[in-house]
Amino acid sequence: MADLSRLTVFVGVDGGATKTLAVSADAKGNVIGVGESGPSNYHVVGLDGAVKNINESIRQSLAPLKREVADVVTLGLAGMDTRHDFEVFEREAVSRILGRRVFVRHDAEIALVGATRGEPGVMVIAGTGSVAGARNRRGEYARCGGWGYVVGDEGSAYFLGREALRAVLWAYDGRGEQTVLTEKVMEALNISSPDEIMRKVYVEKMSVHEIARLAPLVTEAARNG
Repeated sequence: MADLSRLTVFVGVDGGATKTLAVSADAKGNVIGVGESGPSNYHVVGLDGAVKNINESIRQSLAPLKREVADVVTLGLAGMDTRHDFEVFEREAVSRILGRRVFVRHDAEIALVGATRGEPGVMVIAGTGSVAGARNRRGEYARCGGWGYVVGDEGSAYFLGREALRAVLWAYDGRGEQTVLTEKVMEALNISSPDEIMRKVYVEKMSVHEIARLAPLVTEAARNG
């Protein structure tokens, strides 16, 4: 059996606003281990929180090797949307990541490479947020969307959750059709009337994640017609 402690180990990290997944592998692509932890979008959990969760997922993925530092780590992170984001993360976080060499990319780019195995193609992510990416035969990469929950993220879990709240309130007003979502949303939020949604959203400050967690109610209602 090969001495795993002597292997050159690569770790790929997919970090989003909900969770972080790390996979370690050798130079031939043989998977060694997998790790999972909390969110690593630094806009959501801050730089310290992002580093903590990234490193926790890396540690888990390296557990079979009984080592804590990978030779090469590539981070595909949600929230890396501007040059400023990359500058901040590389200046204040990269040196704390458990890798001898660390590369940072947007999560859409690594998802595209993973889905197409490096071939030309188009990919759409619809998680807590949403973004699309594409690469042509010349290797040119382009991204569309991913502008965040305030001005973008169409089709994301947050978008569906927000539209569910809106549909319930419009039905309550009489401006929209009655919807099965009313009962489903009230049960999920543990409220007795749609007008309590205001308290949940504005007083109790429902987070992006809490609103996004309503998305399955929409897909369930759609499946049921």
